[in-house]
Amino acid sequence: MRKAALSAIVIFLMLMPLSARQEFWIGGDVLYDLNIPTAEVKDSLESTYGRVEMINSVGLGLDMMYFPSDKVRIGPFLDLNIIFPVGVSFDGSTEAFISYESDYRLDSSLGLAYYQLIGPRFGFFIDAGMEYSYYRASTTNDPNSPGPVDYRRFGEWNAIGNLGIIAVRKNSYFRFYAGFSYSLFQSTPGFKVIVGGGGGFIL
Repeated sequence: MRKAALSAIVIFLMLMPLSARQEFWIGGDVLYDLNIPTAEVKDSLESTYGRVEMINSVGLGLDMMYFPSDKVRIGPFLDLNIIFPVGVSFDGSTEAFISYESDYRLDSSLGLAYYQLIGPRFGFFIDAGMEYSYYRASTTNDPNSPGPVDYRRFGEWNAIGNLGIIAVRKNSYFRFYAGFSYSLFQSTPGFKVIVGGGGGFIL
């Protein structure tokens, strides 16, 4: 009896990959970003933003995940986000910020994701990886300025992690998540908190 059970388990494990299929998830998100910048970022932004303590931003993201098997969804992910500042905080107060010169931040993230369905339609996911944040910030921010605009361009590396919930229907999905990013290789610590939601398609 024991040999028969072991044989059945072995056969099941051998046949399971044959029934699995690869999946490619691609979609988009709307993002809210809270950035506590490092000293280096504060120095680079001071001429336009002031001695900022916190930056509030909104943005859009493109998400791609590849899972070699739909039985156990573990695989690499790539995220590309564009973030626009809408508020700054300093001296304990927060005020709206309008960039007249299209300041932005580009976040490119690469890592490993784990997506788990609990039942046929709902589940959760976690992912972790590395992120490079590229900033483009104008040195002046005057409305209707006729002169040429100079920009400061710089970047920073971060470690990131996200936790969220997912809902799946046929070949589409929706997700809502919160993420954390911690700066690396900087003289002072900095971090970001991101809340995002969106959806896409499963190919």
